[in-house]
Amino acid sequence: MCLSSTEPGGPRRCSSDARTAYQRASRSVAELERAETQLEAGLEPGGDVHAPCSMPPGGAGGSGGGWFDDEWSVERDQVHDAYQRACAEDGYRGQYRDAVIEAGAEVAYKVELTHPLPPEGADDQTWDAVLHARAVAYRDTLRAIRPFGTAELATEPGSYREGVEMARQQSSYFPDEWVQATNRPPYKPLIIKEDSNVGGISSCYRPATQAPMLTTPLMATEASELTDGLTTAPQVYPHLSLSHGWAIPLVEDTPELRARLAAYRRRRPNVGTVPSDRPGFVYVGQDITSGPVGPHASLDRAHRGPAVMLHELSHRMAEHNHAVTMATEAFLQGRVVGQRRKRYVIGGDTWYRDGGFADIAVGIDYPDRSRNNVLSMGMEAVFHRKYGGLEGAAGHNPDTQHRNLILGLLAFSPGDHREAT
Repeated sequence: MCLSSTEPGGPRRCSSDARTAYQRASRSVAELERAETQLEAGLEPGGDVHAPCSMPPGGAGGSGGGWFDDEWSVERDQVHDAYQRACAEDGYRGQYRDAVIEAGAEVAYKVELTHPLPPEGADDQTWDAVLHARAVAYRDTLRAIRPFGTAELATEPGSYREGVEMARQQSSYFPDEWVQATNRPPYKPLIIKEDSNVGGISSCYRPATQAPMLTTPLMATEASELTDGLTTAPQVYPHLSLSHGWAIPLVEDTPELRARLAAYRRRRPNVGTVPSDRPGFVYVGQDITSGPVGPHASLDRAHRGPAVMLHELSHRMAEHNHAVTMATEAFLQGRVVGQRRKRYVIGGDTWYRDGGFADIAVGIDYPDRSRNNVLSMGMEAVFHRKYGGLEGAAGHNPDTQHRNLILGLLAFSPGDHREAT
């Protein structure tokens, strides 16, 4: 088997002949082991594996012609087998993470052959050009592995047109299977709206009811009271350049729900940990530039960043994909070290854990464990060249392990095939 020439999860330097021979040998062994497993299980696909780990015949992202019908079949099979073991036993989650990183290293290596990094001392313009070329090459390579960019993101009628266009454009960076999973019940279509009070693009799940919502402008007060401060909205300050997005709960503004949440809060402080007590979820992306002297900052539409939309859509994809959540959580657990550190950001204090990431915010410690920034910030880095592209540009820490995790998830991680409940 080819070995990594750098840190664990780094690109493997293999000749094409050696890689072909390894694949050929691995296929025969894997086919034999699978046949024996199916015979022992009475030819019942999936066995007793927990529902979130079920996959359609041929594995997720396959072409439908079998497990071994293309050059990436070995990597796909290794990831899927590791995922099944991780679902059956939590102790195997680290092995699933490692399988994803290892597979992603193969994707990265294929791109590195034609798009090497610039020499030491190269200027920012040269780095940017190389990272842009790599982003294009990553997309082309991923599209050769599984379908991307053909599934249309479902949105509510009447959504903000510019926001819909941006969201659908950015959704093409995710496998069609992931996008289709978020379009199916019980998940709700996206509402894309422009909020004049905040000046951003927001997208949210609409609850089944049509009750009034506690919307973004009110989140800092009413929603904060409703959830004991768990929910906050960033404040917009004058003379300050902001380029970020955030994800905040959207709850029905009804007396009944207020009473139910209040009772629940007495039992468990973090309301967001139970999906049934979270009727909807809102994702807000914005890019605000400093405006003229006055009480409000102004939105410069020309600078509204698609990277922010990709970041927030990543939270949506991860929220509905068990395989992605499992891999990213295992990635954080394997990397974070030391004590939590507090850092003041717009809107309040945030806790982080150090893991040698390209940006400290990758290790943000969300109090309710509802999400993490591994996929969202990784997608921004790989496809929009943020955080040094995870390659060490612009003074950021290089983190090829994080890069390989993102590529491995996009290429081989199964979608969520749970039935509606």
